[in-house]
Amino acid sequence: VDSVDNVLSEMNYQGHIGYIKMDVEGSEKATLTGASQTIKKYHPLIAVCVYHKPEDLFELFSLINDLDVNNDYKYYLRYYGPDLRELVLYAI
Repeated sequence: VDSVDNVLSEMNYQGHIGYIKMDVEGSEKATLTGASQTIKKYHPLIAVCVYHKPEDLFELFSLINDLDVNNDYKYYLRYYGPDLRELVLYAI
């Protein structure tokens, strides 16, 4: 397992990252942290599940918002399913 930032650096990636989607079963905060340089550099659209831990909704929003140096993201929540197990935060 490696971070997005490390993988892109090792690949010497020269393209553009336009979209990050994650549902990593409770590891969303660590995954976002490991993609922090990528998010700052490319400002991709982000879809992240925020239902695995009670604090996810607020902590993951705060983390993404802190990485949004130009305050360009608009945030949306979308609920999928019969209960709160499928709540997704979008940063667009």
